[in-house]
Amino acid sequence: MQDYNAVFDTLDSAALFINSSFGLDPTISQTDVSTFPETSLGVVAGLHLAQHMYLKGGLYDAKPGRVGHPNGTHIEIRFGDGVFANVEAGFQNGGDKLGVGLWHGTSNYADPLGRRRYSNTGGYLIGERQLGALSGTMPVSVFVMLGLADSNRNMVDQYTGAGATIRGLLPGRPDDQAGLAVARARTSQAYQQAEGVNINAETAFELTYRAAIADYVNIQPDLQYIVSPGAINLPDAGYWGFGPMWPGRCRWCLGMRCRRRTTD
Repeated sequence: MQDYNAVFDTLDSAALFINSSFGLDPTISQTDVSTFPETSLGVVAGLHLAQHMYLKGGLYDAKPGRVGHPNGTHIEIRFGDGVFANVEAGFQNGGDKLGVGLWHGTSNYADPLGRRRYSNTGGYLIGERQLGALSGTMPVSVFVMLGLADSNRNMVDQYTGAGATIRGLLPGRPDDQAGLAVARARTSQAYQQAEGVNINAETAFELTYRAAIADYVNIQPDLQYIVSPGAINLPDAGYWGFGPMWPGRCRWCLGMRCRRRTTD
């Protein structure tokens, strides 16, 4: 069983944030993609083309198991399920990364207007950069994420995310991390027509701080502000949370789909 987001469309610096859009962007998570906790059978291959250059591809069953289904999440490969294919190429050197990816799915689904569709296509661009250290001891990283999906076939047709993280912001706390990020998911005209709304995007702001209490325990207070939740006629919403975080655990969070990330 393969988790798509463990291999593709992933940035280390974005892993600090709890909002799921900074893991698997909404243009992809809205599809039948294989990702925790609903994964499917898949195969992944990669190549190192030159110094710091990479190329990797994956092919997945387009109908992952469903958590809570009475028959469980066992593997069923059936004719007509379709496939979800992805290819990503880019540059990676330490904490610096630039990648571009294309995906295509052939599963059977209904678009926002209820029309039956048998294919779906999109792409993404991701990048992160280590900027050095403030005051010589506080490493700073920045990242950007862009996603596109067919506007005639999807609820979300464009995604933009960006953020910055800093390590060791407080004196005597070299392993702590703080971050500020923003994510904007734009809905398609097809979805707006189907829902009868004139709001075209949801925007989320997140401020977070992860305190390293022990080797395997972190405490992470988190503050989020959501503008136009769900891109429908709802008032803006605030969210705050505080709790223990274990590196590698599943983080249930806001957004279309949960993600699991291994933190450092």
